[in-house]
Amino acid sequence: MMKFFAILFFLSFFITLKSVWGQVDSNLTLSYRLINSTDSFAILLSHSGDITRRIDTAFRQENDLYVFNNIERFPTGSYTVYFNDSTYTEIVLNKETIVLEAHIDNILPSMKVIQSVDNQLLFEYWRYAYIIQDTISHYVYKMNQLQRLEDYEQRPDYLSYEKKVKILNDFLFNTVRKMMSNHPQAFSPKLLMAYQLPDYDRYKRELGSQISEYEDNLAFLKEHYFDYLDFSDTRFLNTKVLHSMISDYIKIFANPANTANYKAIIDFVLEKAKVNNDIYNYCISLFVRNFDNTIWEEVFIYTVENYYRSSDLRTSSMSRYYFEKVEFVKKLKPGHPAPEFSLSDTNGVVFSLKEIKAKAKVIIFYSGDCPHCEQAMPGLIEIYNQYKISDVAFVGIALDDEMDIWKASLRKQSIPWLSLSDLKGLVSPAAEAYNIWMTPTIYILDENNIIRSKPNTDAEIHASLLQIIY
Repeated sequence: MMKFFAILFFLSFFITLKSVWGQVDSNLTLSYRLINSTDSFAILLSHSGDITRRIDTAFRQENDLYVFNNIERFPTGSYTVYFNDSTYTEIVLNKETIVLEAHIDNILPSMKVIQSVDNQLLFEYWRYAYIIQDTISHYVYKMNQLQRLEDYEQRPDYLSYEKKVKILNDFLFNTVRKMMSNHPQAFSPKLLMAYQLPDYDRYKRELGSQISEYEDNLAFLKEHYFDYLDFSDTRFLNTKVLHSMISDYIKIFANPANTANYKAIIDFVLEKAKVNNDIYNYCISLFVRNFDNTIWEEVFIYTVENYYRSSDLRTSSMSRYYFEKVEFVKKLKPGHPAPEFSLSDTNGVVFSLKEIKAKAKVIIFYSGDCPHCEQAMPGLIEIYNQYKISDVAFVGIALDDEMDIWKASLRKQSIPWLSLSDLKGLVSPAAEAYNIWMTPTIYILDENNIIRSKPNTDAEIHASLLQIIY
């Protein structure tokens, strides 16, 4: 217990900086002395969501010094100084001269921020957070061990660890909140606050009876996950925050993964993002990019038609691609005619779709060197054996570019159905006509070559075939 309070006592001496903010000077520099470095140069990287760019280079000078000049030309945000032996330091640029010094063997503990309010705050927080998170991990480990016992929630030692974890998490949160209050013009406190996870117990303590009740912490987080991310602040576009938090939110709350859940998440995030047009456009673009060329075609169409088409992005260079892609994907939905194809078997005999007669047709796009295809084949062969006497035709379209690979896969996998190819790989007209971007991809057609489904699992194949043949 004494050790626990000693940690809090030590951390309570958080450095209070006197912030002097005025007009932005020209010729601002980032000087970084990395003691004992042998790297000939350092690279300055910018971050915009999931996109990282190399924007400047500084060569090693005397005394292991690297200097980036005219950093005032870069917008406020999070950046990385990266050395050519994979050593790196994350920093904040905010229109101020930055002077850093650290030892290459232990950068964080040895870091001295000689000049820069934002980075002084950033590194002081990281040093304290490192100590606290290490202690929290220790307590969580102890709690996990106790959870093996049936009465763990009533055990005094478990309750004590749980209380200490809450106190330490609250301390980190309040530290960042104090930084924001003391340094309203600094960006690093807002950046750190954006990564703070809202806590239901803290929320109830602070707001009391003025709050909505939630079933549990997860239900609370579903609605409050982004409480500490300021969507109105354009500076977050120059960080990883938006991308990482939205990605994590999807992983947590798109469970189970389905079209309805994804649509609800998109609506929820974009409702918050609309306070800032630039951030709103970024979030729309992020969702469109993430759901393009995935099995979630309905989500892609929904995002383009309900958000992208009415946003400023409609005039971007990518808009024509997305609009045409939506119309193209729609034509490959159930109820539409399947594109015609005319391809050869390994003996050079040509077959067209209209010549293949059956009550139901399973069209399998695959490639001979695709591991996923090889894994899927035993299940598909089993389905073939079940339906081969039920007037169901199976047709494989091999997206290979070498005859030897195509023939070898037919022998290795003992594929029993008709296999066709033009040996043009993914640039085959048949692949383009069916929007094939991954293998295996399966379409199920009826006897009139109308698309009935685009199944993703063996169970979905069974369900589609049963609907057609019975």
